[in-house]
Formats: sequence, C-alpha cells, structure tokens
Amino acid sequence: EGVSAEIGLNASVQYSASFDVTTGTQDYDLQKILETRLNPSATGSMTFSDAVGDAAHFTLVDTSGNTRKFEFDRATSTSKYNTSPVILGIDTIDNAGTPAARAEGVVDLVVTAVNSDTHLKITAKEDPSDAKKIILTQDKGGALGNTTILNSNMSAQLTVTDFSGGSDTYPYGS
Repeated sequence: EGVSAEIGLNASVQYSASFDVTTGTQDYDLQKILETRLNPSATGSMTFSDAVGDAAHFTLVDTSGNTRKFEFDRATSTSKYNTSPVILGIDTIDNAGTPAARAEGVVDLVVTAVNSDTHLKITAKEDPSDAKKIILTQDKGGALGNTTILNSNMSAQLTVTDFSGGSDTYPYGS
C-alpha cells in the first residue's frame, strides 16, 4: 500500500493476471483483454404478415433506457427519421401486390428507420432466412437490454419476440 499510495493508486481498481510467459516476449495486453470482455446483447424480432394499418405503431427501448416510437402513416410514402415519433410512410408499400410483398416492404422500411435513428442504440437487419422478419440486437450488452417491444393496432399483421439473452456476465464489460 505504501508505494501504490505514493503514486496515487490507493483508490483505483487493481488487476492481477497469470499468463504463460515466453522469456523476452510480451504477448498480452491486459487492457486489451479487459476491453474484449463484452456482455451478451439481447436480441428480439418482429415478423410481419402484411402491411399494417394507419397509425399502427411500435416502441423500442434500448439497453440505456432510450425509447423511440415508430408510427405508420398510410397517407404518405415519405418517412421522417430521428423524430418523435418516427413516421413510417407506407402509402406505396400498401399498394404492393401480395401480403408477403407488402410485409417485405414494411420490413425494409423498419430496418432503415431503426438503423437511421441516432437516439436509439439498436441494430435491425432482415432475417436472411425470412424476408418478412426483422432481427433486432441491442448495441450495448447487458441484462438491461431485455426489454419489451410494445405494439399497437398490429396484432393481425405482426408477431413480436421481446428482447432476451442480454446478461451482465462481465462486471467491467459493455
């Protein structure tokens, strides 16, 4: 404690580690090891069966507690990102041929809207095995990412799987 207090380390967190050592070679970086310890991120999904009704909406909450409402508007084909609520214009999508084609159009629109939102720290991507399904992943790991996907006026067109799988495995992870 005497030497560490003299150089100002008495109130800091100290780490100790054991590694196989090769004389004359440093093949580890303790800070790099700590930074690679990531807490698992929660994932959820949204599967559409058709275009949704006017004023239908869903709300996402990220690991940090940021919330964003996304609302569908059949009166326009223009979407407004980074607003509250985010407006998703589905006028032209609603006129697409089959229910599957309309659902795929909604998926493209939602993926773009979620990934364009600078307030929300969630990444969206189309499921490679189902073009009507969106996989949502919290950008930051941890149990706080296990949030509910709220939705309204879409019960016939949307199946939701809430975020799960996030955990606080590493106390200094992110």
